[in-house]
Amino acid sequence: MTRVGAAISALLLTASALSGCGSNNTGGSDPGSAVSRVGKMDGTFVMELDKMRSAESGKEVPGSTAVSVTMVVRSSCPDGCIAGAAVVNPVPNLVPQSFLLDFVDGAWQGVERRPATCGDQATEEFKILTLTPSHDGGYTGLFRSLTASNNGCNFERPVTVKRIGNADPAVLVPDPSILPDRVVNRAAGLRGNYRFQLKDKKGAPNDSAMERKVQTYCVRTAERCMSLITGDDRELVWTLTNGVWSFTTTTQSTCADGRKAERKDTATFPLPNPAANPIATLTGSGSYATAEPCPATTDFDVTAERIGD
Repeated sequence: MTRVGAAISALLLTASALSGCGSNNTGGSDPGSAVSRVGKMDGTFVMELDKMRSAESGKEVPGSTAVSVTMVVRSSCPDGCIAGAAVVNPVPNLVPQSFLLDFVDGAWQGVERRPATCGDQATEEFKILTLTPSHDGGYTGLFRSLTASNNGCNFERPVTVKRIGNADPAVLVPDPSILPDRVVNRAAGLRGNYRFQLKDKKGAPNDSAMERKVQTYCVRTAERCMSLITGDDRELVWTLTNGVWSFTTTTQSTCADGRKAERKDTATFPLPNPAANPIATLTGSGSYATAEPCPATTDFDVTAERIGD
C-alpha cells in the first residue's frame, strides 16, 4: 500500500478507544407519518441505561455501570409529534435534566448540544437519545455522547424505557404544544454506508479504499450537526458549521528512525447544493502533516460514494 493509500485509515479514523467524557435527523419522512401507529408519549417512565461502551467498537468500557433514571414526559401531536421530558433524578454529566424529542422516521429522537471538556481540551458535545417503540408498549434505543474533539471522549449506552404511571403534574416539563416545529438540515442526508477514496494532489498512486458507516445528528433548530463515521473498530466525528463538515485530529506518529513526532490530520467537506436525501456523493480535501523531527505534508482530495443503507 502506498503512503497515501495508508493515509485513509489515519485520516478518516484516527481516534482511539473511547471512554466516558447529543436528534438523529435522518430527514426522511414526515415526523407525523407514524403517529397513528405509536400514539403519544405521556406519563412517568423509567429509563434504564446499560453499561457504557465504545461508539467505535461497541466494546464495554471497563469499570462502567448501568444507570437508571426516572423521567416525566408530555407530548403533543397536532401535526407530527413533539415531546418534552424532565428527568426527576438526573445523573451529573450524563443525561440532561430536561430535553426535547421529535418523532422522526419511526422513532423518538432528541439531541442536546452543550460545551464540554475532553481531558483538558474545551470542546462541543452532542447528547443524543433515540427511542423506538417496542411491542410491549415500552421503548428501546441508544443514548450517545459525541464530542468534536476526536480525542477519545465519546460513548454510547443501550437504553430501555418502561412506563410506570401517569405524569406527575408537580414536575415541570417543557411544554411541547408551544415549541416550534423541527427544522430539517440538508446535511441529514449524509447517512448510510460509504466508500471513501483518497487521491494525492501530487499524483502519487493510490491503491486503497475504505468502507464506512455514517450517521448524522442535527439539533432540532438545524444550525449544527455532527456526523459519526465508524468502521474497523474505529470512529471519527465530523462537525458541520455554515454548510461545511470539518475535523482535526492530533496524534503521535513514529518517524522512519523510530523517533516520535506530532501528526495533525485535517479535512473539509462542503455540503452539496442541492443535497439529495440520502447524499449519494460527497467530495472534500484534506492534509496530514508530521512535525519535527521528520516534517512532511501530504495534500489530497477525498470522494465518498454511498453504497447502501
